[in-house]
Amino acid sequence: MRTGIKVYTSYITEHNLAKAIENNLLPVFILRCIGKSELTYKWAGSSLHFKHLAPSQELFWDLRDGKIDFITFSKLFLIELSKVNLQDTVERLDYLSGLCNASGVVLFGAGENPEESHRTLISDVLWRGGYLSEKPEEL
Repeated sequence: MRTGIKVYTSYITEHNLAKAIENNLLPVFILRCIGKSELTYKWAGSSLHFKHLAPSQELFWDLRDGKIDFITFSKLFLIELSKVNLQDTVERLDYLSGLCNASGVVLFGAGENPEESHRTLISDVLWRGGYLSEKPEEL
């Protein structure tokens, strides 16, 4: 089932978070650990913290520490993502967006380069998997 929700992706910075809010977009955090950051701690464990869309800590650390390259990370992350009910996830995004009367959502992840970020992998899976009626864009 396709949903009409508009989805954006972005690197989490104070500027990008403010831009999302100014544009009436609901911020959704797709990072595993957000409780230690001054910018995101207040959303840790909230309904806007979609840590099930984050890579496992082990996979994240392997990439960060240079034990694997991004191509390997991508393959392993897609395996992890295959265990997530994406239809329920998109329906939850749509529901929260509607509840807040937002014009869409922004999936905030780590990594400045969208070409080497799990947020881009997620947006591609949601688009190509037919869950969204519009292709997600980088904010």
